[in-house]
Amino acid sequence: MKKQNLSKAPVYKRFLADVIDGCIIALLSFILFFAVKNTMAEQMLGLSIFLVYDAGLTYLNSGATLGKKIFKIKVVALHGRLILPQIVVMSLTNAIASLVLLYALLQFTGNAWYAPLMCTGLFILIMVIDFKNRALQDLVARTWVVKTKSS
Repeated sequence: MKKQNLSKAPVYKRFLADVIDGCIIALLSFILFFAVKNTMAEQMLGLSIFLVYDAGLTYLNSGATLGKKIFKIKVVALHGRLILPQIVVMSLTNAIASLVLLYALLQFTGNAWYAPLMCTGLFILIMVIDFKNRALQDLVARTWVVKTKSS
């Protein structure tokens, strides 16, 4: 697929794909948390599950996690071919930015219920502002989420 023929993935498809991926990660984390009772170990396990799922599937499935495959979107490099270090940077940026923002919102609001929604809202705002619907992790890793050929 040539870069000229690519079209940006709609924000709603990215959001829904992330919801599906988040549910899968939450389920995997929930199952594995029964084996670990240490709070710090639980947090590290959750982060590890996210990174392995997000970076691993993106790399192995030519730019798509399970959620992205369902919505027929994928990650591509802005220039050249998508490579593993780029995918890892994208996943780490997403994880770190989400954790920092979530922590800040929890400190500010004191409410764990709507802080994740505010995080999601901020990432969507960044995508809407950028003309290619790129989120923070895409800007840092120089990637772009596009519709796949069959969408």
